[in-house]
Amino acid sequence: MTPGESSAPPAVGPAEPASKEVASFAYQMRDAYLYDASLVRSDGEGPDRPTFATSLETQDRDELPGFIALLTVRVEHRFRPGAVCTIQTRTAGVFRRTGELDAQDDSRFRQADCAVLLWPFARAMVAEIARMAGVDLPPLPTVDVRVTLENLSEKRA
Repeated sequence: MTPGESSAPPAVGPAEPASKEVASFAYQMRDAYLYDASLVRSDGEGPDRPTFATSLETQDRDELPGFIALLTVRVEHRFRPGAVCTIQTRTAGVFRRTGELDAQDDSRFRQADCAVLLWPFARAMVAEIARMAGVDLPPLPTVDVRVTLENLSEKRA
């Protein structure tokens, strides 16, 4: 290898689908990362099973044709008698537009699809924080995409 050469593979842009049967979103997730997190231990009686709440916000960005999504997950768990742990994370997803969408499909993607894409990252981050804190937290559930989308459709109707 000569000076200035890299052994890394060449960078690639958005790939074309392998065939017409392979569908892709008009937004592509370019990055996902832990935006911030907190863990609070407190005395008290919490729920018998972990409870969690989520929220999602999006922010348009001038520097990219797309947006940033922040998925907040808040989990409360009684990890031993008389002791409760609350973990809150915000997982950021960077989504770049690579295709065309009408306003309704854009709204649907921002309200449901991007949350479904970010959920595995958020779920893993909560689990890792709990592990590092020595809190025995059962895994958060896997999101049922069909129900998420059905709930979104019912809200629109």
